[in-house]
Amino acid sequence: AKLQGAQAGFIGCIGDDALGRHLAKTLDELGVDRSRSHIVHAQNAATKYQVIGGERVWGGTQPRPISPLQMAIRFMLPYYGLSGEDMAYIKTFDAVHLCNTAHMDEFLPRLKEAGVVLSYDYSNDPLQPGFMERVAPYVDVSLFSGSRMTETQMMEGLVKAHTLGTRIAIATNGDEGAVLYDGDRFYTQKPDPCDALDTMGAGDAFISAFLVDFVGSGGLSVRTGAQREEKIRHGLAYAASWAAKSSQKTRFCPFCGATSAPAITTNAFSSTTAPTKRPFSMRKAKPSFSPWTISKWRSRMRRKPITALSGSVFMTPLPSKSDTIPAAA
Repeated sequence: AKLQGAQAGFIGCIGDDALGRHLAKTLDELGVDRSRSHIVHAQNAATKYQVIGGERVWGGTQPRPISPLQMAIRFMLPYYGLSGEDMAYIKTFDAVHLCNTAHMDEFLPRLKEAGVVLSYDYSNDPLQPGFMERVAPYVDVSLFSGSRMTETQMMEGLVKAHTLGTRIAIATNGDEGAVLYDGDRFYTQKPDPCDALDTMGAGDAFISAFLVDFVGSGGLSVRTGAQREEKIRHGLAYAASWAAKSSQKTRFCPFCGATSAPAITTNAFSSTTAPTKRPFSMRKAKPSFSPWTISKWRSRMRRKPITALSGSVFMTPLPSKSDTIPAAA
C-alpha cells in the first residue's frame, strides 16, 4: 500500500537475527512506520521456497522442518497484545488488515470497536470447521484462497462470509483470477497478462491495491447500485494490475546477490493512508495497509522500491553478528 500511495504502518514482532535486520532495514527504506513493533531475541519468521519449472516448491529441493525457535516468534504478537497506545495508533488509520497466521483473532472485537475498516486474509483456512464463523462477523473485507476449493465451494464460501457479516468477500485463484461477492452479485476479474517470474506475494499485492482503491475512494459507503458496481470493478482492475506487477519482479537476495531468492514472511500489522483529500489509511496489505498479517516485503531492485521484502534464508554469507537493528524512528 505504501508503494500505491498510501501511508503505511506495521505492528509485529521482528527477530534480531540477520533476516530480522534485513526486514527492519527494508521497512525503513520503504518508509513504513514500525515504531509500534517489537524486536525480540529470536529467529525471524521466514518461508523458504524455490521456483522450479515456473512453480513454487515450498522448502526448496531440500526441505527441512521449521525450527521451533523460528515458530516461537509467530506467537509473540498475541503475547504482547495491544496496549492502549497501540489502539490509539490504530485509530489514526482508515483500514486494518490481518492474516490467519498472525494469531490475533482474539483481538478482532476490539478492532471492530475501534471503527476502522477491517480486512482479513483467511488463506486456505475458511474450509476449517467453525473458523469463518469466529472471524467473519467482525470483518468488513474477507479474502481467501480458492486454490484448494472447487468452484462450488468457493462460491458457497463467499456467500457464507457475507451472510455471517462480511460486507465484501473475495476469493483469489492464481491464473484463474478473482471472484468478489458483495451480497447482491458476483464479480469476476481476470488476471492481467504478464510474463510472471515469481508469483509469491501476488495475492498480497492484489488485496492491498483493492483496499487502497476501493476503501480509499469510499466504496464501502456507496449505496446506489451503479456507483457501487463502478467502484468494485475499478478496484478489482487496479488490484489485478498490481498483482501482475508484483509477479514480474525478480527476487533479489541482499546477502549473496542471487536472484529469484525465497521470500521472507513475518507476522505483522500494517497501515496506510492514501493521497485523497482526506488522508486514507490502511493497515497492511502485505503489509501495505493495516494490521497483523503475514507480510512479505520485497527488497529494492535497481534502486526502485518493490512491494515486499525478499531474501534467501539459506544463502551465505550473512551480515555480521555485530550488526544490530536500529530503533524505529
